Amino acid sequence: MIDSLLGFFERADVWLCNRRAGLWILGCMFLATRLPFIANGYGIDSDAWRVVYQAFRMSVESHYFPSRLPGYPLFELLNILLLPLGWMGTNLATATVSAIAILVFWRILHLLNANLPLLFTLGMAFTPVFWVNSVTTMDYVWALALLLVSFGSLLRGQVLFASLMLGIAVGFRPTSGVFLLPSLVYLGAYGAVALRGRLEKAFLFISVFAVAAVVAFSPVLLTYGLNVLPALSGRPALLAAGYHGTVEIFGALGFFAVALLAVYVVLTMRKPPQKARAPEQTNFSRAVRAYALTAVAVSIALFMLYPDEGGYLIPAVPFAWLLLAIYIQSSVARRLAFAVVLLVIVSNFIDLRFWSRDEWGSRVLTTPYLGTGLLIEDAQQRQSDMLLASEILTLAQSPKVIVMAGWRMPIARALNEVPSLRSKPTVPPERIVDLLPRAELEGYLAGGYRIYFGPGVRSMSLSVLGYDPSTLANASYFDNHKSR
Repeated sequence: MIDSLLGFFERADVWLCNRRAGLWILGCMFLATRLPFIANGYGIDSDAWRVVYQAFRMSVESHYFPSRLPGYPLFELLNILLLPLGWMGTNLATATVSAIAILVFWRILHLLNANLPLLFTLGMAFTPVFWVNSVTTMDYVWALALLLVSFGSLLRGQVLFASLMLGIAVGFRPTSGVFLLPSLVYLGAYGAVALRGRLEKAFLFISVFAVAAVVAFSPVLLTYGLNVLPALSGRPALLAAGYHGTVEIFGALGFFAVALLAVYVVLTMRKPPQKARAPEQTNFSRAVRAYALTAVAVSIALFMLYPDEGGYLIPAVPFAWLLLAIYIQSSVARRLAFAVVLLVIVSNFIDLRFWSRDEWGSRVLTTPYLGTGLLIEDAQQRQSDMLLASEILTLAQSPKVIVMAGWRMPIARALNEVPSLRSKPTVPPERIVDLLPRAELEGYLAGGYRIYFGPGVRSMSLSVLGYDPSTLANASYFDNHKSR
């Protein structure tokens, strides 16, 4: 049965490759899988709403404002143009770029003569963290598309274009700059035989990359200079960090499946068959593996510095799948790969859950059970966040009220202050805050104010400010809808 399905994927892959419209057909198919999920706001990540809010400010004030430090200037400026289209337009733009990234990855697998290119492309396309972030107004997918174009250009010997794409990626997401290391590793492992020739190529790559990165990042540099590094306020708990780096990437079922396949591949690893390759081809294969391994390593290392979101590991996703495609050789491994990709896709809809939400909206461990997958959970959460943001704005209509909205504050602020998003009378912005220091909160209470706090604010306040707002008189919790 599995062998028959693998045969089908191989025949479908050949059919698509032999059709001029193959790329268009595949791209439209992937884009169609995104369309049902682009509604209900800009995304559950509050940074998406910060991008939109600052795009609105820039359009009004003609001055650069970063959505958050260190700044993501090209993506933020691009959203000035996309802002009139609303969240359907900005999310559709991201979905389109994600389809382009998927197609580039598919072509890379073909260029490398990798195993089961269509199957592993499906694995990459439907990895939960990638699928979720391909339907929101976030910069992850835009930067990844440029990284993949850069890598593909390197494989074709287009060194200048590869370095240019990598430099532009820095303007979408500054951490893309760490991919300079795998690029240099590739150039060192493959290229001119003489050391001088390799050094010249590396110098040329670094020079073009540096110029492109500085130009792409110039709105930040011209506004703030070099004082743009964000202050990391605190690391997430070990359990949360583990969740972000595993389950949030592949889903629980998907992660266990990918991990088992990776272990199997390592234990049964043989050198990829050389097929009587010339020495230059052997060096090329070695350089590709070196790039992919280094790309995964630098992505994980960067994530470990501040493991706050699974999205930080998105750059590693295609290269992890690429390594599996390179090393999968035996018929057993091929069957396992099919099962793994299937479980990863299923994890978007149904997944093993071992956490739930307590009465305050915080995540707590519980007995494992089958529940909604990451993609469905994201869609439900987006709808819930919109309802909660509306509730925040309703509460803030009353005088002498302060609403502690936690990480939903950027959502409420955008819905309150961006005219194209506003559906309720505008409220004074000072009535909606993320958190309040205890002394300030008590001052408001002494002045006769009513304090409201929403889901997740209690644990956030305890972690950041060291006090529990639920212990204070006249501080009321609200949660009319299912919350994150």
